Amino acid sequence: MGPRCASPYPVRVREPRSTLPHPDQAPATQQELDALFADVDRLEGRACTACGRRLCGHGAVIAIQLGSKDAPRCPRCLAEALESPREAFLERAISFLARRDCYRSAWLRASAREGEAPMRPACLWTHAQPTDRTDAAQPEADGPPAPTPEPTHWDLGDEGCGDLALALKRRVATVPPGTLVVVHATDPGAAHDIPAWCRLAGHSLIDASPPSYRFRTKP
Repeated sequence: MGPRCASPYPVRVREPRSTLPHPDQAPATQQELDALFADVDRLEGRACTACGRRLCGHGAVIAIQLGSKDAPRCPRCLAEALESPREAFLERAISFLARRDCYRSAWLRASAREGEAPMRPACLWTHAQPTDRTDAAQPEADGPPAPTPEPTHWDLGDEGCGDLALALKRRVATVPPGTLVVVHATDPGAAHDIPAWCRLAGHSLIDASPPSYRFRTKP
């Protein structure tokens, strides 16, 4: 397992009290920050693998949150892939990172480097118009319902931060939609990261009883 979360900067910017991490969450170590910052620097400026747009620092942070650092997509394409209006997708991303020390530090670092507003930078929010999709119910397909997939169990050990999101994304891609997944994860941050990742990616969290988590992949 590689380093988990990065920074050439010895001092981290702190957000207002309302966006500080949960009191039970241990602060990110400098090693975790250095690893995360290095991943952000590597992705910043790279082309989105779906549309070709260049990722800003904030887009790089969101791609890492969703486990897409190997084949990064911009926030717009990630929202479309999750069938979510971009504004709602970005708000979920902000909610995720505001409670996770390492991601929040990487986000604020990107804002400082780009001279943007701390939490809602214009590079994302100015053009964050809703997509053309509709949430109206679609007619059901004819024929019998598809069989329910068998449950699956994953042991992710002490994977954390971007590595945990990447491991979840890779494994979700190998199971049918609607699969019940039971995850064993011992990293202290998993108690927040897994539920937040499920909300961000559109999966349904059923139970979170660290170190055990259950969710159903989106249909």
